[in-house]
Amino acid sequence: MIFRNLDAGGDWTFGKGRSNYLREERAIEMNIRTRILSWKGNCFFDVDAGVDWRRRLDFGQLKNLPVEISILILQSFGVVDPGDVTATFDPETRRMAMTYAGVETIFGAKLSNTLALEAGS
Repeated sequence: MIFRNLDAGGDWTFGKGRSNYLREERAIEMNIRTRILSWKGNCFFDVDAGVDWRRRLDFGQLKNLPVEISILILQSFGVVDPGDVTATFDPETRRMAMTYAGVETIFGAKLSNTLALEAGS
C-alpha cells in the first residue's frame, strides 16, 4: 500500500517524487488518520466515508464515537485489529481528544496516535 504524504495543514505534498509517498505501516497510519478526520457526506464519490461528527458530538452521543471509530479503523486497508479507542470532549473549550492504541496491521506493527480536535467558533 502507498499513500500520498500530507503536510502539517493536511494538504497533499508535491515536488519530491517518490518521497512524497508513504509505504507499509506509515501509509496505513496516514490512511487511518485521514479517514478519522473526514466528515461523513463530505466526499462526493463516497458519501458514506468518514465519521458522522455532527451526530456524534451531539448531547449524549459521545459514548458512541469510540465504537464508530473502531469500526472505521477495522475497515481500513491493512488493519487486522482496531485496538482500543477512547474519546473525551470538553464542551467549555470545545476541544476533543481521540486516542487509538494497539492497532495491529498486516505488517505486525502496533499503531497508536492521539488526535486533538477543536470545534470551530
